[in-house]
Amino acid sequence: MEQVAIISIDGHVRANRSMYRGYIDPSVVEDFDAWVRSEEKQVHPDTGNVHPDFDPAVQWDSDARLEVLDTQGVTADVSFPNHLPFRRVRL
Repeated sequence: MEQVAIISIDGHVRANRSMYRGYIDPSVVEDFDAWVRSEEKQVHPDTGNVHPDFDPAVQWDSDARLEVLDTQGVTADVSFPNHLPFRRVRL
């Protein structure tokens, strides 16, 4: 049987909200914290474009992502940043 390498060229990844806090300018960190609280109150999950059967950590944990990709037969993944801070958001 011939082996085929599957390469995903449209992966989307991002860090969870708490990981961005250390990169926020101190002058607006309180605004950022308020935004995070607002998102959490509105029950907006911190999952991005993740299949509901997968742990959201596959967005920011490369080892977890590789495990999931392996179960799908994916050999390599081209990942694009998704969501914050790569889109414009008003705090």
